[in-house]
Order: sequence, then structure tokens, then C-alpha cells
Amino acid sequence: MSSYFFVVGASGGHVYPALAIAELLSKKEVFFIARKDSPASTILNGFSYPWITCIATNTFFSFIKNFIMAFFIFKKQRIRCVIGTGAIDTVPIVLAAFICRIPIFLLEQNTIPGRSNRFLQFFARNIYLTFAESQRYFLTKNFQLTGNPICMTYPQNIKNIDLKGLVFAKEKTLLVIGGSQGAHALNDFFIAQQPRLLDAGFNLLVLCGNSYFNKKWPKNSGEPRYIKQNNSISAIYFPYVDRIDLVYQQVDYVVSRAGATTLSELQFYNKCSVLIPYPYSRDNHQTKNALAVIQADNFDILSQDKLDLEVLLEKLSYLKPLTPTPKNQASQLILKTINANL
Repeated sequence: MSSYFFVVGASGGHVYPALAIAELLSKKEVFFIARKDSPASTILNGFSYPWITCIATNTFFSFIKNFIMAFFIFKKQRIRCVIGTGAIDTVPIVLAAFICRIPIFLLEQNTIPGRSNRFLQFFARNIYLTFAESQRYFLTKNFQLTGNPICMTYPQNIKNIDLKGLVFAKEKTLLVIGGSQGAHALNDFFIAQQPRLLDAGFNLLVLCGNSYFNKKWPKNSGEPRYIKQNNSISAIYFPYVDRIDLVYQQVDYVVSRAGATTLSELQFYNKCSVLIPYPYSRDNHQTKNALAVIQADNFDILSQDKLDLEVLLEKLSYLKPLTPTPKNQASQLILKTINANL
């Protein structure tokens, strides 16, 4: 059995930091557990790491079932450590590891830590923080500010997006990201505003999320929808993109939610971005995430209830890339300190 056991939350933002650490290890050292039928499990399907599913931890029965499953795995196999990335599904698995005396390490991506990691802090050897603002929420002092790990490897059996080979109508390209599950409000707004964006000199790329895309364009069968003008592409709507790195490299500006993993990617790829935090995130953590980064010249913030195209274009016009491009060594630092604490 693998030495490093990753237990991840349901979203892409929970699984990608874990994958970023796993890519520094050999595949035989790594094992994952993720919620069944979640975005995280869909992402893991594209990788060759061994993994199993747990059920959603939303009742006492499901909590106990996940705990017992993990307990017997840990009793039968030799596990060096358990690494949790937050969310309720990780709680029973981490507690089972604690009962089995397996070292526990936690990743906290947001400025305001989730309730699961705030509870699990008392069982962890170390907690790795993305934002300095998170420190005041932890009563224990076994935390370290590392930044959020960036995943640099991708599945080999996926259909890549070759934006370089496309002929676009305009020189500038705006990317809209609503997170791994999409954002209906952002999708609706930018689809409606696409002609005006074209008039303003922007091509448009929108990562809609599978659910939204399949409902709006069921006949596309999950294939990107292209909008053309005079044989040139003015907009592309995607259900999801596995190789987000290829997209970042070909766009000039980004409008995005303010999930921690997306923010770390925007910093890593040095993208001029206007952040529109999800207004209903727990503890309003996306707004706090955005406020933690907008002091940089390549970020600004705009609330969803004040979303207006003229205001957005004005904000984009003031942004400029950072010099030099920020670096991210979080994965290496986290793995080094984990091994030092085993």
C-alpha cells in the first residue's frame, strides 16, 4: 500500500493541491480517497494514481461508514502519513488515522479556514497555509505559511485545447472562470455581453462548468461551442478544461471567482485578473481571499451585484503583469517538512 495517503474534499480546489504534492512522489507511494461522483473524483479518473471513493459525509450514518472504512484500511496497510485538504468528507478519515496513530498533515487553502480543518487542527502534526491571514483562526501553533501548491502535471489521455492553432477575431482574449463547477451568474452575464466585448476588442473564452454547458447546449455533447465572425473565432464556451495551463498561456486577461486554488494559478501564470467572489461562499471566504491579493498590480475586485461591463473594462485597463513573475515552491516545501516530521 502507498506511503502517502491523500484525503481530499469534493471540489477541484481540494484535489489539485494534493495532486501537486503527489507529482513529486512515485505513483506507488501515493493513494487518494475522494467523494463518489464529485468533481474531485472526476479529476482523479484522469490520473493513474490508485484511489477509492467515500460516500458524502452528510449524516451520522455516512460519517460512521467512512470512519470504519478508513479504519480498516489503516489497520491492514502501512501508511506513513495522511494528508487532508479540507472539507467535511475528510473528517472521519483523518480521525480514523489519528486513532491508528498515523501522522496527519493538513492543507488550508483559504484565508478563513473551513470548519473541518479548524476542528482537525488538534489532531495534526502540521498545517500548511496559503494566506498569512489564516493564522489567527488556529489555536494550535503548528502551522507554516507555504502558499498553495500548483499542479504541473496533467493526464496524458485527455483531449488538449490547441488555442495556438486557432484564428481569433481580435488581438486580446478574455478568459472567464467560474471554478471547477462553473458559475451561472458569470456565464449568463458574459454570454449576453459577448457582442459588446467583441466591439471592445476582446475575444471571449468561458469555462461554463459541465452542468451549465450541457443544459444550455445539449446537442454539443460536451464539445466546446465556437462563435465565429467572418471565419475568425470571437468566443469559445467550454464545459471544462483539463489543461488549464494551456489556456492561461494564450489569454491576456481573466475574470474569475476567488477560490484559493484559482488565485494561486492566476498568481503563478501572472494573469491580469478581475476577481468576482462568489457572494454565498461560507464565511464570505472568497471575498477575503480576493482582498488578500488585490494589493498586487495585476488584481482587482468587483462584487457580483455591481457587475457592469463598462466598470469591468475600466478595471481591466488599469491592470499590468508583475515583474518578475512570482514563483511557487509550495509543493517542495510542504513535502520537505512532512518528511522531516515523520
